[in-house]
Amino acid sequence: HTLEVDESIISDRAMYAIAQHCKNLRNFEVTTTGAVTDAGLCAIATSCPSLRILVIGTACSDVTLYALAEHCRDLRSFYLSSPDSATVRVTDLGVTALGSRCTKLRVLWLESVDITYAILPVLADKCKLLRELHISDCRAVDAFQMCSPGTFLFDDDVLVDIDGWRITRMV
Repeated sequence: HTLEVDESIISDRAMYAIAQHCKNLRNFEVTTTGAVTDAGLCAIATSCPSLRILVIGTACSDVTLYALAEHCRDLRSFYLSSPDSATVRVTDLGVTALGSRCTKLRVLWLESVDITYAILPVLADKCKLLRELHISDCRAVDAFQMCSPGTFLFDDDVLVDIDGWRITRMV
């Protein structure tokens, strides 16, 4: 129940076919420069509610995260990165929806998305099983915001990595 679409030219049409024929898909990776849009990614989210690991390396927006939040509540690991940061339109709203509804998340990796520091308390509160949080190339979040005493929001056993800086609770 694993499918990886890597370095291929793939379209939403192919995503619809995958969604239709792979309803028990648990692990899915799509990294492409093809014509995959939110529509294709939402088809996967809607038709494959058993997804546990999802890697998206193509353009998407909050629309995809809303669909995942609604249909893929058992998601354990979510990786989002885009080869072109201008095509990723993910904001605090989408990540809030994902974190609030996909509470079984253990690994969350966000690269080149338009989130702010404000999302971190939501993730700390809603994703109690989170063990790894990786944020990179997000202009409004930096490691120094979390470095002052009393501002670390996560349990001690959560790995928080922001732009390559490993952040831990300061005493």
